[in-house]
Amino acid sequence: MIGIVDGVKVTAAELQHVVTSSAPALQETLKKNPMELLRYYGFIQRLAGLAEAAKLDQQSPQRERLRLIRMQILAEGQLTAGYSQLDVMPDEQRKYYDDNRSRFASAKVKVIYLPFMANPPKPVDPKGAKIMSEAEALAKAEKLVRELRAGADFVALVKQHSEHAESVAKDGDFGTIRGVDNYPEEIKKAVLGAKAGAIVGPLRLPNGFYIFRVDESDTQTYEQVKSDLYTELKDQRWRAWMDKVRSSVEIKLP
Repeated sequence: MIGIVDGVKVTAAELQHVVTSSAPALQETLKKNPMELLRYYGFIQRLAGLAEAAKLDQQSPQRERLRLIRMQILAEGQLTAGYSQLDVMPDEQRKYYDDNRSRFASAKVKVIYLPFMANPPKPVDPKGAKIMSEAEALAKAEKLVRELRAGADFVALVKQHSEHAESVAKDGDFGTIRGVDNYPEEIKKAVLGAKAGAIVGPLRLPNGFYIFRVDESDTQTYEQVKSDLYTELKDQRWRAWMDKVRSSVEIKLP
């Protein structure tokens, strides 16, 4: 209890609702002055009593607004109650982890990138860089992979051949690729399934061929991710439940 207004006890929760539903300019005043907050609460309560005595709650537009507000409050309450009642068992979390282990893998890699064009134009400058066709780029990529697996220096070949300017400036460092990252699936599948030191590729994408060297490979353990999995799986069930309720609503146009 915080105070008594017209002989009725007022709780902190009731007053908090009054504050949050008030205009922003009024909220600070009510928070700083408990007496003013109680007086404002009493003022609203008195007006509401007068309105009920005049049966304004049975007239438009008050009747429709009250129905809508009640419906919104109950809907919010059902959402909160529904979410709190959902649960995910440890064996479900473990199964999801085992079935999706690649999601929790990561690999730090270097890259050599060889772009190609379907119909490359002839170079204007004979000394300039030649734009390769797909067949030419593939042949070059396969040659580089053979050299790398035979022991060639990856960084040296990056400097000589790669056309990925950002990584070339960092000796081929491409960064870390994770299972949850938005990279093409063929790259993630090949790279995350490789051990440290492996040469991966050439991998074809629409813009060129990629050759990766896996420098570090790691997978988060179940213990590291189980709390995140609990929340993720619970949210999945929550969205599925809401979709089911939403789709059950029948809509007809007049």
